[in-house]
Amino acid sequence: MSVSRMMITLISTSLSHKSQSSAICFSSNSISLLFKSRLLSDLGFTLNRLAMVYTRELHTEATKSLSSSASGEINDLPGPMFSGKATTILRRMLADRRNWQVEHQGKKVKLDKTLKGLCVTGRLREAVGLLWRSGLQVEPGTYAMLLQECKQRKEYTRGKRVHAQMVVVGFAPNEYLKVKLLILYALSGDLQTSWILFRSLQSRDLIPWNAMISGYVQKGLEQEGLYMYYDMRHHRVAPDQYTFASVFRAFSLIFESCDGGEAPENLSWFRSQFLFGWLTKLELVWEHQL
Repeated sequence: MSVSRMMITLISTSLSHKSQSSAICFSSNSISLLFKSRLLSDLGFTLNRLAMVYTRELHTEATKSLSSSASGEINDLPGPMFSGKATTILRRMLADRRNWQVEHQGKKVKLDKTLKGLCVTGRLREAVGLLWRSGLQVEPGTYAMLLQECKQRKEYTRGKRVHAQMVVVGFAPNEYLKVKLLILYALSGDLQTSWILFRSLQSRDLIPWNAMISGYVQKGLEQEGLYMYYDMRHHRVAPDQYTFASVFRAFSLIFESCDGGEAPENLSWFRSQFLFGWLTKLELVWEHQL
């Protein structure tokens, strides 16, 4: 073998060994990089999970603190994870909420006193205007006083404005206020709204029945008023003098509308039902006197 061939063989052998070693190094470096990237991704996922857990706990503590602040208690957010700008902003928000609640309650108390004073002095127009401008809910007793003043002064439009203000501010009237509103609408002739209020009552005593019967008779719907009276007797509600006054008026208006002609066919039935209620009332009075 010549010297040149031997040199070529040695060079090719050395090159093959170098390529193999470089390939091994490249593969080991690739595996190392993949392992590091996988480790970093796992670490990032763990950190994200921890951040989500801390955020959830922060929201939970904030909700508890908001609910306790509504009841007048003051709770701080414990733990090192609640330190920083987010906690400072949250505490500032809680403090602003407590201050707003105190200020809001003070405004309501002051508004209640002012409205009652205006009602007592007869300044109903100013009272209703102030109620609307405030945009606040007042106590049920204040609403009842306003509605009573509107009813006594026969200013039914202002009473309807008071009811509209209840709806706007989201105030749900109780049973007593519903009866007040029913009487107001019945006196104003709005029997449709008064009927809706009547149907919404959970317990119906004599007062709403009388208001509906009187409202129908005043509106010229005498037979509907008599039907209402029969329905009242069917529910075993005892009539009083105001009930009988409305029923007497209904009978008289029906006879006047006949003009000497024949009375309606069901009038005798109405009369029997009315006499039954009248005799029952007399029996109760007689037993009470005995």
